[in-house]
Amino acid sequence: MEGLHRQASLARLIDPASIAVIGGREAERVIEQCRRLGFDGPIWPVNPKREALAGLACFQSVDDLPAPPRPASPSSER
Repeated sequence: MEGLHRQASLARLIDPASIAVIGGREAERVIEQCRRLGFDGPIWPVNPKREALAGLACFQSVDDLPAPPRPASPSSER
């Protein structure tokens, strides 16, 4: 059973159903990269200070997302 659990966990990273991207400029780059790679699921940017990232409306908080993201990608400025 442990092997199946690992495969399921890895599958969420390799083929996510949705992605939450948390941050600012770096999060915008993650969104653009996801699009270039052909990701066709929902991408939910989270940023309480911005209205949009890469043309997508921002959520103010992770609590505001329509569903739990699989996975979330926090990003930060250097």
